This record gives sequence, C-alpha cells and structure tokens, in this order.
Amino acid sequence: MLASLGLVLGLTVADPAGAACERGEALTPGPDALRVAIEERLALLEDQGRALSFEDVSGPLACARFEAPPDPSQITARGGGRYWLRFRIDLRGARTRHWLLFLPIANFERACAWLPLVSGGQAMRCIGLDEPQPTGALRHNRMLFALPDDLDPERPAFLSFESRAPQTVRGALVSAEAFFSDDERAQFLSGLFNGLLLATALYNLIFFVAVRDRASLYFAIHLLGLGLAMIGFEGRGREYLWPWLGPLGASLPTAMLATAFLFGCLCGRDFLATRERAPRVDRLLQLAMLPAIVSFPLSILSIGLAEQATAIAALAFVVSLISAATVVARSGYRPAVYLLGGLSVFLAGVFSVALRTLGVVAIPESWGVPLTRAGLVVASIAISVGLGRRVIELRRERDQSAREVTLLEASLRRREQMAAMGSLVAGVAHEVRNPLFGISSTVDALEARVRHEGVSAHLETLRGQVGRLGKLMNDLLEYGRPRELERTPEQVQSVIEEASRACDYLARASGARIETRTNGPLPALLVDRKRVVQVFQNLLENALRHSPPGGTVVVELDPAERDGRRLVRVSVRDHGTGFALADLPHVFEPFFTRRRGGTGLGLSIVQQIVEQHAGSVEAHNDATGGACVVVWLPLGAASD
Repeated sequence: MLASLGLVLGLTVADPAGAACERGEALTPGPDALRVAIEERLALLEDQGRALSFEDVSGPLACARFEAPPDPSQITARGGGRYWLRFRIDLRGARTRHWLLFLPIANFERACAWLPLVSGGQAMRCIGLDEPQPTGALRHNRMLFALPDDLDPERPAFLSFESRAPQTVRGALVSAEAFFSDDERAQFLSGLFNGLLLATALYNLIFFVAVRDRASLYFAIHLLGLGLAMIGFEGRGREYLWPWLGPLGASLPTAMLATAFLFGCLCGRDFLATRERAPRVDRLLQLAMLPAIVSFPLSILSIGLAEQATAIAALAFVVSLISAATVVARSGYRPAVYLLGGLSVFLAGVFSVALRTLGVVAIPESWGVPLTRAGLVVASIAISVGLGRRVIELRRERDQSAREVTLLEASLRRREQMAAMGSLVAGVAHEVRNPLFGISSTVDALEARVRHEGVSAHLETLRGQVGRLGKLMNDLLEYGRPRELERTPEQVQSVIEEASRACDYLARASGARIETRTNGPLPALLVDRKRVVQVFQNLLENALRHSPPGGTVVVELDPAERDGRRLVRVSVRDHGTGFALADLPHVFEPFFTRRRGGTGLGLSIVQQIVEQHAGSVEAHNDATGGACVVVWLPLGAASD
C-alpha cells in the first residue's frame, strides 16, 4: 500500500482533559545522527477488537494499558487487530521539516498518527486505501509521516495501525535527506529486480510456447508467484494491482507465495524427470506440495496460520528440491547441475526467511530478503540455461527415438517381406528340392556305371550345378524361415575361433590369413552359438574372397557402450578393394550381390541373425583401404 507524504493535515484534535502519562525517553537525534530507532523508546497497546479510540488510549486511565516490549528487537504484532504505539519526539531545536517518522510496515490496511502541537491539541493524519491524499503529496508504500512545525517535545505522540497480516514493528526518526537518498536506491533496485523477474517469466512463457516444455511454464508461474508475493509484502500490490480486494488484499501475498512453492515443486519434478529417474525423490516432492496447498484456504481464514504453513512449505520446497537435484545430478543428468547451482543462493534466502517466520532462528530480515532476491536472479539465469540444456537433451532423445522408430519400421517391413518370402520359399523348396535330390541320385548312379572319361567331366559339372542350387535353396530357407534362438552363455572369442576354423580351407586357397585382436576383457554373451558362428563365418568368407593373396583379415573385439547399452563390438576388416560407394546402401538387401556365383543372401542373413539378438550391423569402407563390417551385440538377454 502506498502512503502519502506531504504537509501534515490541518486537522487538530483537542487534547483530552487531565491527560498525563509518564514521559519516557524521547526520540532525540544526536549532532551527526541520521537515524534514531523507535523500538527501544515506545510503549505498545494491543487492541484486537479494534474498539479503542484515540481518546481511550490518550486519557490518564489508559497510560497503564501501554507496556514496554520485553524484547525491543523482536516486536511482532498479530494480524487481525489494531496496535497503538506511544512515544515522544524531541528534536532539540532542529527543524521538523528535515526529519520524518518512518515505519517500514507495508502490508497494512490503515494507519493514523497523532502528533502533539505546542499550541495545544494534536495534528492527526491517516494513510490507507480509503484515505484522501493531500494535493501534491509524494506517495510511498510504507508508513511515512512528516512532522508538524510546532511539534511539542513534552507530550507523547500516538500511532495506530491495522493489518490482517502479522507485522514486525520497527521504525525510526530519520533525516529526510538520508531517507530519500536511501529510498531512491531501494526503489530503483526493487524496480530493477521486479523487471528482471518479469522479463525472465516472459522469456520462459515464450520458451514454453516455442517448445511446449511444461517445466518452462511451471517455472514462469513460480517466478510470477514470487514476484507478486514480494510486491504484495512491500505494499505495492494493494495500491496498484488488487485495490478492489479491500482487506482481503492482505491475504494475496501469502497465497502467491504458496503458489510459487507449489509450482516450484511441479517445475522440479518435470525439469528433473524424477518420475522416471528417481521415483522415491518424486514422492518427496509430491509431499512437499501439501503445505503449499493447505496455505490457500488458510490465507483467507487466518493469515498468521497461512504464513506458518507457507514457511513449512518453503522448508519442504528447499529440502525436497535440493535432494532431488542432488540425486538426479549424481545419476549423470547434466541439467540438474544447473538447477542445483542456480538455486543455492536463492534457497539459502528462502530457508533463512522461513526459519525467521517460524521463530526457529533470529535471522535479521536484512539478510533473508536480499539473499532471496539475489538468489532468485541467479537461479532464473541458471535455470533458463538449464532449460535450454534440457531441451537439447530432449531433442537428442527425440532424435534417438526417431532413429529407433525408423529402424523398427524398417525391421518390421523386412519381417513382413520375410514372412511373404517364407510362404513362397516353402512352396519352391517343396517343388525344387525333390527334383534336385532325384537329379543328384541319378548323377551318382551314372557316375558309378559309366567310366567314360568324357562323360565323367560332364557329370562333375552337373554335380557342381546341383550343389549350387542346393546351397541356394538352403539360403532361401534360412532367410525366409528363421529358426527360434536357443541362447546359451558364450565367450565371443570362442565363437570367432570356431568360425575361423570353418574358414581355414578358404584361407589356404586364397593365400590369406585371419588375425584376431582382443581389446580389453569381454563378458559372456547370451546368444545362439550356431547362429552367431554362422554370422562370422559368412563375414570371414566374404572378407577372404575379397582379400589379395598374402593379405590379412583382421577381426577386432572391443567392449563398448552405445545409447546407454553395454555391448561387444566385433569388426571384420579386409584389405581388398572395398565396397563401391553406390553399393553401400544396398549391401544388406536380399539377392544383392556383385560376386559371380553369389546368392546375395549372405549379408542379409547376417543382419537378420544379429537383429534377432537385438544387435545391429554396419558396413563401410575402412580408411586404410578395404571393406569393414561391424557387428554390435548387446550383453544379457534380448527379445527375439
């Protein structure tokens, strides 16, 4: 709420007859003093029913009602009532226009001052939403009163204020020059802070609209709640933003603070993805939201209880968010580091204010609010960076998911093709294998009976062609009707050795050799040994056929990690001419071959078996020359 500063209203109240109270120590500035605290020189009277008038508290019988506070540094006025302050002001000849009576109480409904005059009576002035403002008066959001020219230093001054919210009573007789110098800086910093807060909130709202990231929306609401709460606690909210709420306007700052903590927990849950990454901590964040939810009805019924509930909500918010960020950061989720670092100063300020509100620790107010504001600016910047980092992570995960979906769709299309081909192959195999068997038997019979040299050569050619057709039919059956996997724990080195032995004859014939290199310890794989031996036998045969005489086929084994999975990487590399660049996209397609006499099913069967083991296979040309085929096999069981 904004108060008015200007000439003291010309309303003079007659001094009650016989008024005589104990004088007490006056507020008297020293020669070079700029400020004199009021707390140690006042007497306090609580009027919870708001039934007492000025005459009731200024008469001789009312003097006994006032009491000096037992601890002047901790004077707390409960909400819902009216409080009267009594004190004397003695400027000792200084001009009254150079001094102001200032009480930094902001969230109040109405305040009145009765300042004694040398000419008799009292100069009365009230500030509040419904109070008229003097023409040309400056406006301020705290209790600020100018002193009359003929202020009487011998008689007490009285001040009353009403508020639905609990208030800390403190104030000072302050030099006008010093006050305006400090207040100009304070108002500028407050405006700068609120502007930065609003800009950051708008940035996160725009960010939410652009990328549809709920954490950005929750964080924007969190910032707006904190900003509105601070504006309300400073008194500006009831003057500018919600004057139409009347006395209920005092409840709004507490409700906004509860909103900030509620959406702060929601932001933390979404930002850190605790439901997936840390379910136990996620339940802690859910529990931390309960005090904030309870604060909403309490802010209407009792601001004092609502402030206690909101302080508990602040502590729960601090503990749960730090715990969640720490747990998720330790799991390797980098955006959590931005949240943890950015909120450290802000949470320290919130923690200190909450402890002060609960009365646990007497932390000066001058510490908590600046810490909270400075930390909020730091947190806003850090979390905004973290949100950007999080979007990068989400896009990376989305791209990875898109790649996996593309691979899955391609795999499904291949499975559909294989299913259709399986039906065709079953019919072809039935119609072709029986005649082939008959032809083979006939060739054997003729070879046994006919010993003519010219006929034997033709029979050998016929036997070779029948053998070639038989291999083609076996490859078609293998590709079109893949068998169920029979998994057993196997060492990949043993599998490679068996495949190498099966290729010894071809290695000797081509004049090449096979060299196996193992880089690091390799765990056992849960695989179908016969099928995986077939994979590497096919790859080794291809590599040996394309190796120059005296060349080396290198098989390299490495432990690896890819897309968060632990795997074994096996590369088979030759030193031949390599793949033609135009052929690389098609090498795994069925019936695609450049080798004379090849079926074009070898690499297709390799890919099929590897994918049955939830792995993947890639082909490329090696930088040093030759072709390279890489097989990735995951550890443990995988779906067929």
